[in-house]
Amino acid sequence: KLSEDLTTDVSLGGDFQWLGRKQSFFVALEGVEALRPSAYTLLNSEFTGLVNAYQGGKQIYANGAPWLPVNRNGLGVRQKESTDVRNIKASVELLLSPVDRVSLLLGGLEERNKETDIVPLGSGQVLDPPNVQKTTLTKFLKRAGVVYDLVQERGSIDGIKLYFNYSEGFQPQIIVDKDGNPESFPQEMKQYEAGLKGEFLNHAIGSSIAVYHYTITNVAASATPIGQFGVF
Repeated sequence: KLSEDLTTDVSLGGDFQWLGRKQSFFVALEGVEALRPSAYTLLNSEFTGLVNAYQGGKQIYANGAPWLPVNRNGLGVRQKESTDVRNIKASVELLLSPVDRVSLLLGGLEERNKETDIVPLGSGQVLDPPNVQKTTLTKFLKRAGVVYDLVQERGSIDGIKLYFNYSEGFQPQIIVDKDGNPESFPQEMKQYEAGLKGEFLNHAIGSSIAVYHYTITNVAASATPIGQFGVF
């Protein structure tokens, strides 16, 4: 097990009167911390002999000698990286009922994400700039949704609702450019969802159908120019 997360949260919700109707609010604060950072280690490779492709799977070399397993304990570390994430989220949401059969969800989320990365070591040499890179990002994310009660308590139908919502998100990341300099470009996400949900037979049966559309930008992609190692 490479990582563990500790999550703490506190929330508050309640009702209030507005436009002659009952409305609701929700406030939440959540914190996440990695107790043990995720880690990735790549050991050095070791040449043991040539293999004949026509003898593949027979555990022998091209000269007929038996294949020898590699002693992993004697291999040095070629690449090592570690990531530690601390995240704090604070959100406020309003669930409003302006007219009959219509519910509106309006909210905002303030998220502060601190990520510490140990940049890979290369051939035992410490990279310049230093190995440890830190990035702290704070973004305000929007949420919105609308629900329409299409059918209410009719025979065996407890309710059928039509809904649409929009949300945003982001994911910090640290990448190194072609010159070896660290750059911080968070991944950014926008999501749209629309669907139909229903409950039947005194809430014993539920069903739903939905369509999603989301886009993520600034996704790190690797490329390997001729004569060079892979870069982002």
